[in-house]
Amino acid sequence: MSNAGRILDWEGCFNVRDLGGLGGVRPGALVRADALDRLTARGWTSLTGHGVRTVIDLRNVDEAGVDHAPRPADLTTVPIPLDGIEDREFWDVWWGTAGFATPAYFRPFLARFPERGAARTTAGRSRSTRRGWVPPSTSSPAPPRPG
Repeated sequence: MSNAGRILDWEGCFNVRDLGGLGGVRPGALVRADALDRLTARGWTSLTGHGVRTVIDLRNVDEAGVDHAPRPADLTTVPIPLDGIEDREFWDVWWGTAGFATPAYFRPFLARFPERGAARTTAGRSRSTRRGWVPPSTSSPAPPRPG
């Protein structure tokens, strides 16, 4: 599949893509982006102009920054932290390794936290008809090492 037409220009974000056409997702139904807290006022206008009404933020609480420009009041933000940073045994194995946030990491992650993957997939699916976005968990800084 080509990226033509999928890459979106939202001022303040550097990696915004419409995921429409992937896995049966309707174009415009799901957008992924890096940290929205970096959006400018013009960036927020682009986001709402694209039809986004719900943001599903998969970052941990400590990863989210303060918005650089006011977030639109009619935009719903749903924080659903993806990483299980409270599980020290898991993170002691994966933190800081070359395999972190690569395909080699995701199978053990999903095996260790099956409920996190299922809950996030369900949340994204239930909101996909309402045009939301999901930031990638791997483009944000890694969670702090527990301890």
